Amino acid sequence: MNLLLSVAFPYSGMMSRQCLASCKSVEGKHGDLTVTFMPVRGGNIPRARNAAAKVAVSEAYDQVLFVDSDMEFDIASVKEISKACEDKTIVGGAYISRDSRMVCGGNWGEVPGSVPESKRLFPNHVRGIHAVDWVGSGFLCVDVEALEDSMTFPYFTYNMVEFGSERDQTSDDVGFCMNAGVAGIPVFCYVGVTNLVHRPMVLPDCPPDIDLRDWLISVDRALDLVKKLGNNLAGDVVKMLETINGAR
Repeated sequence: MNLLLSVAFPYSGMMSRQCLASCKSVEGKHGDLTVTFMPVRGGNIPRARNAAAKVAVSEAYDQVLFVDSDMEFDIASVKEISKACEDKTIVGGAYISRDSRMVCGGNWGEVPGSVPESKRLFPNHVRGIHAVDWVGSGFLCVDVEALEDSMTFPYFTYNMVEFGSERDQTSDDVGFCMNAGVAGIPVFCYVGVTNLVHRPMVLPDCPPDIDLRDWLISVDRALDLVKKLGNNLAGDVVKMLETINGAR
């Protein structure tokens, strides 16, 4: 099983030290699972995630794991979500949102795309894999074949939702789940993934141009892969990797 682990973060943001340490610990071969890390710094998060998804499809990875830049995890976390994705196609690991009360996942409200608190999962929800309408993309594993064969690019989008006379814009993870629903792909939330922790702004961020250059041994290969795509969506990835490569 070949898995592409992608951490997306905007130009104005950075990767937490916990997330960087997690990525360093899981990259490589672990039994039947091979993890390749690819940081993606883009103009906005969905654009960066879409660029990573393009690489996953182009290079025929089996799965792509989208991770937020403030998540902490280990190889047990990755193995669990990867195993679940073999049967479920789209599975997000449950984690506490920044309000520290609710899990990033649940069911729609009155219309698809609405995510009221009353329909969201809570930390004390029963452990296991639950069918939901949407799940956060902080630790989201997706079957690459499903992306290529069933969904329409771009996969991560800000969708507009109408609530009676009002209109509002969704987050990109909600937009992704809406798009998956249109494609007929069910979405699942995995409550209880081992050692998965959301730690927003606990320690100072680590500048990618300093820390990543010391260990990102796949940067040259990643740069070549992205350049092969030959489209504007990959431009942000190319610029970021060239910056890192030039600083080595």
